[in-house]
Amino acid sequence: MNLFTIPVPSPSGLWTTVRSGGAFNVACPFAALWAFVKVLRMLCWRVKTTQLLGPPHTSIVYGVSRDLASSHDRAAMYERWAMEYGVMYVINR
Repeated sequence: MNLFTIPVPSPSGLWTTVRSGGAFNVACPFAALWAFVKVLRMLCWRVKTTQLLGPPHTSIVYGVSRDLASSHDRAAMYERWAMEYGVMYVINR
């Protein structure tokens, strides 16, 4: 046996070790962590902001946009909402 020989692992053995993790097994923890961070940020944002009142939406998809589009006097609707909910209100579109 030669004293100056250094054992080098074969590339195929290294590839088997890397491949054994699998793309799905690697991607799932990252996706779970991403979703957890998004939910946590949303919850923190909701806690820190003031929840404004506003007109109830008449449609799940369009909110009050359909009412505004069909109204002949949109300014009157905004003025009525300002009188009812104050100068700051939220419109769910």
